[in-house]
Amino acid sequence: MNTDAYTLHHVSFRYPTNALLALDNLSVRITKGRTTALLGPNGAGKSTLMDILLAYKQPSQGSVTLFGTPLNDFSKKELGKNVGLVPQDERSRFSFSSIEYVLFGRSPYVEYMKNPGKEDIEIAYDSLERVGMAQLAHRPSTTLSGGEHQLLLLARVLAQQPKVILLDEPTSSLDPGNTARVLQILSSLKKRGITLLITTHDPSIAADIGDEVVMLKEGSLLYSGSVKEGCTDERLTALYDTPLQTIQHEGKLIITR
Repeated sequence: MNTDAYTLHHVSFRYPTNALLALDNLSVRITKGRTTALLGPNGAGKSTLMDILLAYKQPSQGSVTLFGTPLNDFSKKELGKNVGLVPQDERSRFSFSSIEYVLFGRSPYVEYMKNPGKEDIEIAYDSLERVGMAQLAHRPSTTLSGGEHQLLLLARVLAQQPKVILLDEPTSSLDPGNTARVLQILSSLKKRGITLLITTHDPSIAADIGDEVVMLKEGSLLYSGSVKEGCTDERLTALYDTPLQTIQHEGKLIITR
């Protein structure tokens, strides 16, 4: 039985304006139903990898499968029902209300040129409720703070109901209270069997909620496997080129400089 959500086989990617490979012969598996943290310094290739997993970019060489099927075999709607994205930010917000913004997550299920149905609207309101923003349902999204907008993006992907969720630095603009809320929501999604792939600059976040970790450095795979075996002093120090130390405290792994 295939336990992989994504399988990348010898994937490389080169930008036309750069002689160096952004991803170099990357072979990695993202396990279905698990939370995988994608770690690496700036320029490691994390964003490029996310774009390939979303089919925004095509590998220069190698192959990618989603649940055992070539990624390119999925239609746009099929991919939308399987994979959702929570970006770090979106350049264009427009003046939709929060509930209208979240309803975009229902696009894979709504027929072309048709309005969302009653069930779609109920799912959208429920998604806002889950991120603690039900009271802002009719607030213009352009008036939200950065942290509120990040929660809105999470609500949109919850409304999408995908099997895999990719999250790009999901807590970077949040205060401690909302960070705890997001981590709680992600933990509940994992319990429901949703596959999560999270990029983060904070290895403590990876250690807190991750089951597995993928470490990228200069486009190459440094490590892929369990968080416990991956988040060691030696590997984290090699990854970030700065001394890091791991400490066990009350069952949690804490990373310090």
